[in-house]
Amino acid sequence: PDAPVKVVVFSAPRGYHCARVVPGVHQAVTSGPLQGKVELSYRLFPLRSNEHYKEAGLAFLAAQRLGAFWDFALHSYANFEAFSLDTQLVWAAQLDLERTELERLMGEPDLLDQLKASKRQGVENGVKSTPTFFIDGHLYRGELEVDEIVDTLEEAWERSQGLVHVGDAQ
Repeated sequence: PDAPVKVVVFSAPRGYHCARVVPGVHQAVTSGPLQGKVELSYRLFPLRSNEHYKEAGLAFLAAQRLGAFWDFALHSYANFEAFSLDTQLVWAAQLDLERTELERLMGEPDLLDQLKASKRQGVENGVKSTPTFFIDGHLYRGELEVDEIVDTLEEAWERSQGLVHVGDAQ
């Protein structure tokens, strides 16, 4: 939380590109080259074009309430092709979450309100597709490849430490 660089990702729980990119960025931030340098925050931005977008988003939020957001999200992305409404409950059990509690939480109206609020926040910030990254409050416009994003975050960290890059001093 005291990392000098803050990154927010708006991500779809059933987004193919999100499943491909977000886990790699998470790994770089939590145990890779960006550990201690970057704080990663996740915001749900469910897309209606993704089948079961609402149920998947609610499962992510229910897992968060159960203290296992990243475990559940990363497991869901790793098993992206195997998704079904029933597999979400199986995944909860595999992660030692109470399956019936996850299912109960998914039905709570305030969770749906939270999902809608997250989407609204993304819309208000100009999110049009997923994943969308904001680095220190600025929209990232580079390639949606893990290596490119990690490189950009490393440069942001270096700037936060007073290092200047070619092109920065103009």
